[in-house]
Amino acid sequence: MEEKTTIGPSDSLASEAGKNSEVVVVPASGPEREAIVKRLKLKLDLRLVPYLALLYLFNALDRGNIGNARLAGLEAGTKLSGNDFYNALSFFYFGYTISQIPNMFILKRVTPSVLVGVTMILW
Repeated sequence: MEEKTTIGPSDSLASEAGKNSEVVVVPASGPEREAIVKRLKLKLDLRLVPYLALLYLFNALDRGNIGNARLAGLEAGTKLSGNDFYNALSFFYFGYTISQIPNMFILKRVTPSVLVGVTMILW
């Protein structure tokens, strides 16, 4: 007998969907499972990739703006000397690095959609 996984309205995944929840029986293997997984990946890509692309765009703009500010005389205006500019520039990356550890713990308690949304707003 083939093993199947049922996701229904009583499950946490379906209850988050609200009124649009439906019972989905997912086979353990086979072409039907592959089709369901493919649709799910497409749905996730269509919902997450645009927001992640915006985050990447803003990150690139931040890095570009600091380079342009340096060319426009940032070091002279702020009296930076030697490696001071590069030390100040490294603070942009501390936020990315430091936020990853708490995000992994928070991800265990909330859904990825909530975490990505809150991270985008707070950043």
